Amino acid sequence: MTNSRDVSRTFWLLVLLALSIRLVVLWINLTHASPFVWADDSRSYIRCADSLVSHFAFLDARGMPTWTRPPGYPSLLALTFATGKGASDNFIATLIVQVLMSTGVVMFATHLALRFAGYQRGMLVGILMALEPSSIASSNLILSETLYTFMLTAAVLACWTWLERPATSRLLGFAFLISLLPLVRPVALHLPWVLCALVIWRAPAGVRVRQGLLFLALALLPSAAWSARNWVHFGSATFDKSGPVAKAMFAREVELRAGSPNALSGPHAPWRLDFAHGHQLPRREAMAIQEKYFTDVIKSHPAEAAKEVLYTGVKLVGVPDNLLSVVVRGHRTPFEEGTVSGRLRWLLTQGWLLPVILLGMALSVGGVLSIPLFAFRIFRARQWKPVAWGFGVFVIVIITYHLALASFVRHAGARYRLPVLPLLALTLVVGTLGVGRTRVEPSVES
Repeated sequence: MTNSRDVSRTFWLLVLLALSIRLVVLWINLTHASPFVWADDSRSYIRCADSLVSHFAFLDARGMPTWTRPPGYPSLLALTFATGKGASDNFIATLIVQVLMSTGVVMFATHLALRFAGYQRGMLVGILMALEPSSIASSNLILSETLYTFMLTAAVLACWTWLERPATSRLLGFAFLISLLPLVRPVALHLPWVLCALVIWRAPAGVRVRQGLLFLALALLPSAAWSARNWVHFGSATFDKSGPVAKAMFAREVELRAGSPNALSGPHAPWRLDFAHGHQLPRREAMAIQEKYFTDVIKSHPAEAAKEVLYTGVKLVGVPDNLLSVVVRGHRTPFEEGTVSGRLRWLLTQGWLLPVILLGMALSVGGVLSIPLFAFRIFRARQWKPVAWGFGVFVIVIITYHLALASFVRHAGARYRLPVLPLLALTLVVGTLGVGRTRVEPSVES
């Protein structure tokens, strides 16, 4: 029997280890002549944040309303800019906040695993997440993934808390966290509808429909408000304007896979980022054309679309993280994109980082492959099956949902799998080692 005080001490030592690793990596990154904090999407987030600080609204350079990004991550940036400790040309405060959030992910994941699977398995989940390379590197980038992962992991913990004691107050807390996720990343836009079925299934008898509707109403409210704002300003309720162009890019890959000719080129092609500008179209009309292009291609080539999703999904799960190497070394090591041999040759150049990168790959691939074992272990946990079964289904749904939608985007695999890595660590550990005979209720507050 593990002493509660020992559990608490080990827990906080693990959290300190995770924080120390992330601070050291941030310090190394900031010592480079050109710290690696920018990515392709960073500029658009920063423009939105600057607009919030200057005008308390999302406006473009002409002072007109814009919907470049949903408001969640720009609001975080704006807060760090507005305090005077961060500015649009000085991101140290923002990066420190993200390091703390990344450490919070380790803390939430470990605490959840301790309660769910016992001491040894819980600590193993924490160690895996403390060393996971994508989580470490992403906290150095001006991108929304660290915030989204932090909030998603907090929502998972809130779900567990509600399942343990399905009180309305706990359901509201769970719904509130789920409601904020689409404001950070639009990938979560449909998640409330998916989870509503789980809420109805696991809610107490007699109030299931009422609690399901309550959850759905609260979880959809912020997204509905943002869509209404877009309708008022732009005549379209489309939540995020990057969605239609991402669908068009996917459709183009399907066409290429099918060998279907397409005469369109340059800015007139709907899969181009400058499509609306090239056609001199209002944004809503351009998005409608991109949506129709996506639908038409999928209807014409359903088998090729399925192959493309499968290909991208495998790549998403198995591709090694290459961001940590850039953050630590300060430069990119070129590799042959799109080939297994090119990736293997790149791995051999990573020196002391190789074990960490391989650990990240093992966590991702092993976590996905362990999902059937995880489900088997959970459904055998008869001594506390109402909670275990509900939580097991919830974990599998969250992983499947995010990986399925991310499989429509070919690039940045390590980035898009990041939000579910804490859950993949849990499925890997529980799937291979099982659920502990007794669950530990750690006193981590002391």
